[in-house]
Amino acid sequence: MEAAPDRFGSATLVPAAFAAAGRVPGLPEGTGIAVLGWLMRIGFLVTSPAIGSVADLTSLRAGLLVPVVAGLVAAAVAHGQRRAQARV
Repeated sequence: MEAAPDRFGSATLVPAAFAAAGRVPGLPEGTGIAVLGWLMRIGFLVTSPAIGSVADLTSLRAGLLVPVVAGLVAAAVAHGQRRAQARV
């Protein structure tokens, strides 16, 4: 079976995020994992209404850009944090 070009291999992102949360400097392992778990729950609860609200105001295509934009913002913030840590 040939891999579809629209597959990004994102199934490993959640376990990798939990592993990284367990290694946050200055936090106990369980605290980092718990914080990430709560942030993921909040994101799950907020994303669907946000997509629906944007879709109602504009179009479904624009509404489905909400998680894409959120992902890009998260990636930019993570990149900025990593660069700031590298300078210290």
